[in-house]
Amino acid sequence: MRKIIFYCAGTLLMALALNIFLDPSGLVTGGATGLGIIAEHISAGRVPLWFTNLAVNIPLAVLAYRVLGRRFTADTFAAALLLSLFLKLTAFLPAAGIEDDFINAVFGGGIMGAGVGVVLMGGATTGGSDLLAALIHSKNRKWRVSTLIFITDVAVIAFGAFVFGAVKTMYSVVSVYAAAAAVKLVSEGTGFARVVFIMSDEYAAIAEALVTSVRRGATVFYGEGAYTGRKKNTVIAVAANRELPAVKRVCKNIDPHCFIFVSDVREVLGEFRE
Repeated sequence: MRKIIFYCAGTLLMALALNIFLDPSGLVTGGATGLGIIAEHISAGRVPLWFTNLAVNIPLAVLAYRVLGRRFTADTFAAALLLSLFLKLTAFLPAAGIEDDFINAVFGGGIMGAGVGVVLMGGATTGGSDLLAALIHSKNRKWRVSTLIFITDVAVIAFGAFVFGAVKTMYSVVSVYAAAAAVKLVSEGTGFARVVFIMSDEYAAIAEALVTSVRRGATVFYGEGAYTGRKKNTVIAVAANRELPAVKRVCKNIDPHCFIFVSDVREVLGEFRE
């Protein structure tokens, strides 16, 4: 139930940002929704934004299910479905009516990013470029997921430049920057990665769950409490910001009383999937 609340709240915020600020202004955000804005404009409204979002995510979800498994795909596809649903339900709302595209970019991007951040806190993404990047990364580990997402979004925004013009594209970049800042603010991430320390008697189960559920490597340090003298084993894992809510959830589901602390990572050398 908690996940559904996060997914609904986050995708509703995204739908409001798209239908009230970004779509009416022709500000392309990248990903599936960016393609939807372009398709809606080219078709003169005959291909709605919600339909394109669904049409892009269904085949990606089918491929991801086969390649990456059900656990990775289910929550993300559920969030993508909810986004399409809320895009359709809020399509009747009037545009903000603000002529200044900078204001539309800042407020639309900010609300959009806040919605994405809430969805991330629930442990999912809204598909689109995230799913595509994960699929490509599964076949070629040399490409980082974050790099692939960036390339995909840039390609969509560049395509939007041919439809809406260079000036609109510049404002689109502002909206993407505002969205990224809002995602970091909502998900409480300031660095590109975090190191997580988990102290628990259920350390073995937590380490296994991090490897199988979050797809992150983990290291166990064996020690004892300085005061009690009891064995206190610590699991250490490095995770991308977007994975931090999932890491916390996995740990608390196994041991509600585990002790967790998180620190910024400034640099990671070796294989690391963002």
